[in-house]
Amino acid sequence: MNVRNMEYFRIVKELNTELHEELINKKLHFRGNENSFSLISVAKETAERGKSGLKDKNKAIKLIQNGIIIEEPNRDTPEKVLQAWIINFAMNNNWALPFDNNILYLTSELALKVNEKKIVNDILAIDYSGNLCIVELKSKRDNYVKKQTEIFEKFVNNEKDFFEELLNIISPIKWNGKIRKIAVWPKAEGKIRKAEYPNVEEINYIEKKVEYIFE
Repeated sequence: MNVRNMEYFRIVKELNTELHEELINKKLHFRGNENSFSLISVAKETAERGKSGLKDKNKAIKLIQNGIIIEEPNRDTPEKVLQAWIINFAMNNNWALPFDNNILYLTSELALKVNEKKIVNDILAIDYSGNLCIVELKSKRDNYVKKQTEIFEKFVNNEKDFFEELLNIISPIKWNGKIRKIAVWPKAEGKIRKAEYPNVEEINYIEKKVEYIFE
């Protein structure tokens, strides 16, 4: 059995709770992984950029206090902008996701190695019924985003002990062992293709200048 390190997830939970208002004001949040944690921007101009490889809570607090300079990306990253907007919304709305206020944000970009292959999930959330929600984002209507939810679902089912412990650390709601798969992508223009992956929920969005409208 693979025993995964939970230390940095605990630190991140503490930091995001203790510094919540300051992080909102600076449009930043902490994100945990097995080997370290990161300070990540949720501002549109610097979406999903920040400082990674952090391992010390006190140093992370000083980084916030002293200010962190985040460079803008060299290329357009629409999915990162969408992801940052969703996380920023959740931070400002008691962790509710913008397309369903019954689903609470837990973490993002959860990256874990399985047999030397890295598996990453865009957004992990939980609904008020206790269902774990695997959310994947796409800036175009590509069914691979639905396949990604199924790939990550298999990983969750293979490592239920890890996810139970993770949710005990970061979730206000106890996981009931069930999973919802959600694909978030743009609203279709014109003829809609035949539905595939019927067990994956679809959330459609329209991008406005400063926000996203979800349907």
